[in-house]
Amino acid sequence: MVLCSTGQPILRGGIEYDRTTGKLMCESTGGPATYVMWRINGTETTFPSTQFITSTVEATYVNVLALNGEPEDIVGNHSCQVINPRGRTEESTLQLRGKNRVLPLN
Repeated sequence: MVLCSTGQPILRGGIEYDRTTGKLMCESTGGPATYVMWRINGTETTFPSTQFITSTVEATYVNVLALNGEPEDIVGNHSCQVINPRGRTEESTLQLRGKNRVLPLN
């Protein structure tokens, strides 16, 4: 597999929350390979995260954070920022406000 080198990362849309799996997802473009920083209430999270490449031509990724904690651990402001050697994205933020209440902040 050859990955296109496309430059500074860009977030495509905001963070999405899947209530059935408890996962947050944000899509990004930009190569070479990226680092994804997930934060909860401003602190980098230790929840497990993964990154899937969906297009080698455009260097498109789906970045996933699995929220495995107790409800009080996952309520708050969640942000995603993608970083590579050519730059970083603005943060995208989503607020989880309790059972089935989601508020996009940007």
